[in-house]
Amino acid sequence: MVMKHKDGTLYSCLSGVAFDGPKKGARLTPVPTVVSDWGFVLDRYPQAVAYHMFDKYKPVDLPEGVTEESKKSRGPADERLAADKPVFGVWDGGKARAFPLDAVEKAGVLADKVGDRDCVVLWYGPTKTAAAYVPVAAHPKQDVGRQKVTLSLDPKGGAAPFVDKETGSHWDVTGRAVEGDLKGWELEWLDGVQVKWFAWAAEYPDATVYGQ
Repeated sequence: MVMKHKDGTLYSCLSGVAFDGPKKGARLTPVPTVVSDWGFVLDRYPQAVAYHMFDKYKPVDLPEGVTEESKKSRGPADERLAADKPVFGVWDGGKARAFPLDAVEKAGVLADKVGDRDCVVLWYGPTKTAAAYVPVAAHPKQDVGRQKVTLSLDPKGGAAPFVDKETGSHWDVTGRAVEGDLKGWELEWLDGVQVKWFAWAAEYPDATVYGQ
């Protein structure tokens, strides 16, 4: 998908990079987001609001298979993974890395690196959500320093199934501590998106792949 600015600049909807026009080479600033469902969001953030769906916008079923037109629009295949394999792609501002979603789901928590930067990839099964963070926490409103955390999975943790070794605080997949000494603290979000491998590899041909 492509976005067109009023000045004629064309941006990739996946990476936010301008590939043509007056601002070619510029990159839009990413906003922290995660894949989720309305039930989880409303439960965790009861003050949340939703976009109004006007009558002219109608939901449609996803196609059952890949169309020939779509296949023809793709570049040369990167054979490190199957083209349609779901991955969680992470970009740290300089390097890109792909985490096969089945590996993320199996682990629940993956401690890894993107380039030279430490990261932790979390998986929350009920909403099929992956998210990546720098494993360092800070309070969003208080200047009380930073705390490095080592996260692991607590199957009995409910909607906050991640626990840090340092304080025993529980975290949810949005990177926020909801219980324990660090309640209210937040992890530093890393730009990540759930996407098919062929699309991620096309945007980031130099991306590394977890497990390879």
